[in-house]
Amino acid sequence: MRNAALIFISLWPLIANGATTTTYTIRDIIASAEAGNIHSQYIVGKSLYNNEPVEPDVAYKYLLSAAKKGHSGAQYIMFELYRDGLTDLGVGTEGNIILARDKINQLLWLLKSADGGNIEALYELGLFYIFADPITEDEREAIKYFRRAAELGHGRAAMKLGFYYLKGIYIKKDIGEGIRWLVKSTELGYIESNKFLSRIYKNGEYGVKKDEKLSEYYKLGSDSN
Repeated sequence: MRNAALIFISLWPLIANGATTTTYTIRDIIASAEAGNIHSQYIVGKSLYNNEPVEPDVAYKYLLSAAKKGHSGAQYIMFELYRDGLTDLGVGTEGNIILARDKINQLLWLLKSADGGNIEALYELGLFYIFADPITEDEREAIKYFRRAAELGHGRAAMKLGFYYLKGIYIKKDIGEGIRWLVKSTELGYIESNKFLSRIYKNGEYGVKKDEKLSEYYKLGSDSN
């Protein structure tokens, strides 16, 4: 472990021995992880992507432990590892950790994370069921997960729902629902939806009536961010 006593992690409050604080050394957090604290295990595990000074095999051990215990954030990172196909994460006493790209494990960890309410996992499941491969393609499942993510506040998922309703892709065409979800996406701060709505109203696309005022309104919304 590199410079363990000198590196600090902030912004991740933990509860240790009945006291709450906002700054811990890496050594403190690893000790907490070793004692079984699931959130500490997750933080250590995140170092696989965050370039923290923790040996990868140590980080992976705690990440996997947190994921198996039901931490939805750790489960989502497990999905990312299998998606990205990271290899040679580190050398431990039993050799290198090898994680090849594996769609089955991607799906398994995504489902677990989504069951825990992870909003990014819900969105990624929507993508997975559309783009993964013909075997796992399931348009109804994709729409179901996009809708759940959008309802929980995922702007990109809301935009996808809106687009699919306008186009009649994977779902029955419904212009009103399409516009509703696109507007919801703008309210969630997803700027691409502002741009899309501005274009739709400017050109009268997808059967939507032209409206220069609305086009300018959504254009201003995109320009202001």
